[in-house]
Formats: sequence, C-alpha cells, structure tokens
Amino acid sequence: MAVDEALFRIQERRRMPPTLRFFGWTVRTVSLGYFQDTRREVDLEACRASGVPVVRRPTGGKAVIHDRDLCYSVTGRSELPEFSGGLMPTYRLIGRCLARGLAGAGVAVSMPGDEEDAEGAAGRDAFCFASASRYELLVGGRKICGSAQSRSRNAFLQQGSVLIHFDGDLPSRFLRRTPGVLPGAAGNLGDHVTSLSGEGVRGMDGEGLAARLLAGFEEVLGVPVKEGTLTEEEASLARELREGKYGSDAWNVEGRGREWMSAR
Repeated sequence: MAVDEALFRIQERRRMPPTLRFFGWTVRTVSLGYFQDTRREVDLEACRASGVPVVRRPTGGKAVIHDRDLCYSVTGRSELPEFSGGLMPTYRLIGRCLARGLAGAGVAVSMPGDEEDAEGAAGRDAFCFASASRYELLVGGRKICGSAQSRSRNAFLQQGSVLIHFDGDLPSRFLRRTPGVLPGAAGNLGDHVTSLSGEGVRGMDGEGLAARLLAGFEEVLGVPVKEGTLTEEEASLARELREGKYGSDAWNVEGRGREWMSAR
C-alpha cells in the first residue's frame, strides 16, 4: 500500500509515464477501503487470533481478503488522453485491459456498463466481492475482479484484486456482515463470487496470471510496457509512508491521519 501511494503522490508532482504494478501477499491479509469502519465491518479479534494483518488501502471500496489472488495497481496522470475522461472512463479502459488478459488465461468475462445496474442486494455488505459495480469483471454474473480508484486533480491510482482461488468460508471468519444484508452468511457468496480455479483454470499462479494481464494491457493500449524498478524518490517516499502511516493501527484500524495524503 505504501508503494502504491508513493507512486500516486509522485505522479501528482510531475509528468511521468503511467505505472502498472503487480503484487501478491506473503501472508493472508485483510485490506480495507479508505472509508470503511474497521470495528463495524471487521472481526479484529478473529484476525489477530489467526495472525491475519489488517491494512487500510489508499483507495475506496470494501474489504478484500488477500489469500490466493493477484493484485494490480495503475497510476498515471489524468491529463493523458487515455485517462482524461475521468473516473468511469478510466475504470472502463483498465477493465478492458484486464478482460483481454483474462481471456488469454482462458476466462471470458463480461463488464457491466453505464446502462446496467450491476449493484445487487449485497451492495452494503462488508466484503468487496459480494457485489459488483460498473466496469467490474464478471463471469456468468459472478465477480472475479474487484477494483477501486482514488483521484486527485492531476493523477489517479486504481488498485484491484483478481481471484485465482476463492475460499468462501474466509469472509464469515474475518468480516462482520452489515445487519439485514444477505442473511445466511457465507452461504450466498457462491452466487456472487468466482475465481480462475472456479472457472476450470488449473495450474495458474500469480506470475503466470501477471504475464497474461500484462499482455492484455499491451494489446488494448497498443504500447509495449517497459519493465522497471522504483526510483530512489519513489522508494524513499514508500519507506516514509510505511513507517509513518501503513505500519500504524492509527491508520489501518482507526482511519486517523487521512490528512497525511493531502499534506504531502
């Protein structure tokens, strides 16, 4: 999370090429959306008892349990022609890239658009994958990729998670459900969530999926992606964010320190 925010903040400061990043998680982790109420929506005692860290994202959306998934982020300047249309056109373009990559992995997805109401009865649930919004990726009406975006005047950051495998018991173990929404706990999630393995894709790991998604971005955008590493400035800011923000319960649990983002 610190690396993604650092990339976003430096995109705000100066004109740089967009950055596409893929990453995974070394341990099972719960990530929260920027605005979520941790104590209302997460069972912190269960997380601590199982050694499951909780981190708050710099983007919105609902909670994601990172277990066997691949995460991506895209940061860029909003003045670029590809991303100049605002929030939803950027979602749509990145969704097309992801859809092309998933097609290369053997999964055909649909992407509900402006004319469709993709938000179901689970829209207020704590779990990100329990409902879909416009331009998120579905297979047979079930969500396989969740995404969220943060924008400033000059730049944007979009983060997302593609499910390689889904364990339907995890949300009921670590998340609380909003009262009155989807009674019956995890039993309904199979109607809303799928994964690569759930669609019959076998032997696909994070590295293999990243290669497929990267190819999707190159094909849709029509440009080659150049592999790179963090600049000294990016790495330094990421370290500062990790130590001063993302390593603290004040941010991850309480959501305090949101002024940090606007103060830099």
